[in-house]
Amino acid sequence: MTRTEATCSQGRDADQSADLREMQRAVGNRDGARRLLRWLAYRVDGGAALLDGHGRLRYAFPGAGSGQPWAANAPDETGAAAPVRPWNADVQRVLDRRIHSCIVDAGPHKVHAVAMNADAPGPALLVSVRGRTLPGVGGLLADAARLLDLRWRAEEAERRYRTVAAADARVREAVLHLLMAGALDSAGRVAAALTPRLPDQMRVLVVECPPDHRDAVARRCTDVSRGAAWVVRCPVYERHLIILAPTTEDDEVRPGPSAVGRALRELAAESGEIRVGEGLGVPLHDTPAGYEQAFHALAKAGADAGGHAVFDPLEELSLVLGARAHPWARAQLGPLLDYLPERRQDPGGRELIATLRSWLDFRGGTARQLKLHRNTVSGRLRRIEELLGLQLSGLDVLARLHLALRILADHRCTPVGGTGGDTGSAPAPAVLDLDELLSDERVGHWADTLLRPLTTEGPDFSEPTLRAWLERDAVLEDTATALGVSVSGARKRLLKLERVLGRSLLNGPSARYDLAIAVRATDLREGRASAE
Repeated sequence: MTRTEATCSQGRDADQSADLREMQRAVGNRDGARRLLRWLAYRVDGGAALLDGHGRLRYAFPGAGSGQPWAANAPDETGAAAPVRPWNADVQRVLDRRIHSCIVDAGPHKVHAVAMNADAPGPALLVSVRGRTLPGVGGLLADAARLLDLRWRAEEAERRYRTVAAADARVREAVLHLLMAGALDSAGRVAAALTPRLPDQMRVLVVECPPDHRDAVARRCTDVSRGAAWVVRCPVYERHLIILAPTTEDDEVRPGPSAVGRALRELAAESGEIRVGEGLGVPLHDTPAGYEQAFHALAKAGADAGGHAVFDPLEELSLVLGARAHPWARAQLGPLLDYLPERRQDPGGRELIATLRSWLDFRGGTARQLKLHRNTVSGRLRRIEELLGLQLSGLDVLARLHLALRILADHRCTPVGGTGGDTGSAPAPAVLDLDELLSDERVGHWADTLLRPLTTEGPDFSEPTLRAWLERDAVLEDTATALGVSVSGARKRLLKLERVLGRSLLNGPSARYDLAIAVRATDLREGRASAE
């Protein structure tokens, strides 16, 4: 080799090393594949593209409308590339790995196609120039193909991870939906495909945080519970995470927050943007009650509470009323309980009851919670109104339906002899009306306990605000008018009442129904006292 030839060879090696460094720098960026293709296009003064193993165009530079030969394989307006055959049989042979590379004459372009790996079929790198063959292009494209293959495999792994993570999240949400609907057996069968196993005894926690904090919260829960906690993204509130944390022996003897709750309290103190509501220990079949407890506790978890609050227990009204309220509850919901649709594809009584329960709790979020179209939800609500012969409006009506649902859902309230159907020769229990049920002294004690925190703020503020809100069917605008304040002023008053009562009012599950019943029971008692 002459000195001139040696000098030229050293120059080519230096150019190749420089090109390799530039390509490594490009492919190492976040959008590495596109950056490398752009660099290649500028380097050869042409175009560069990446086809997947099915001939679909994944990335290209220049983009659409550039007149490149592979434009027929470009994604459509939805972003999805159609699985069409490449415009050239030799390119198809490269994709099928019958050949490793080829050069194709495509009108004014010469297209170099190189297989990126040995997978069959597999992706290919295409580089086009106008009317000329690139000298020394083999080494450049071989290096580019190897770098693109590494990037391709990393992106495919990330894409599969996101797909699996999304499927996992949907399955966990489905399990939560089944638990909330009381379908324990179905929830257990679906949950068996995932880890961990559903806890028999647990605490439910609701975490409110910015969406970009949810992964950190989930990791903290997983670490503290040693992988035993279920973490589900709330289908209704996008800022909420719902956590089913198994109780431990330490939780049983230690009052206050659980181990997971203490860890989340520390996280809330560190962040300043996280609030945590924690329920009490409940069995798995009481998941709806645990969720409602945690949701109410969240309303109390303000800055003054360190961003964390544990539910303050109050005996359930359904248990206070006991089995004697069951005939009343069944009379309220009988048309739904006994309903059989004329067509098999129409929702039956069970589905209508689940829709009513969700609507009473979540209103506008019902479609998201049940995974139904909003028109489907509207149609079911109209059917419920037809069957019950009433309008789903007015807090008094809604509070009665909510209480009836709670009584029928709590197996501890079910009278001996079944659910209100045929009991043989036993006489049917008397059906008391609601006011008769509320006249019980134990109900009066329950109402006093629920409303007692209002006295800490003084009757001039708390009671008028609460009564104005309840008397106007919990409509914020009407409440503001009645109080003579702005809508934001009325909202601030109700948010303060949430912290005082330790119950959610404005968002569902809301304590508005229990409060309406409690005020009614109090007024009945005071009316009787005045009459005497």
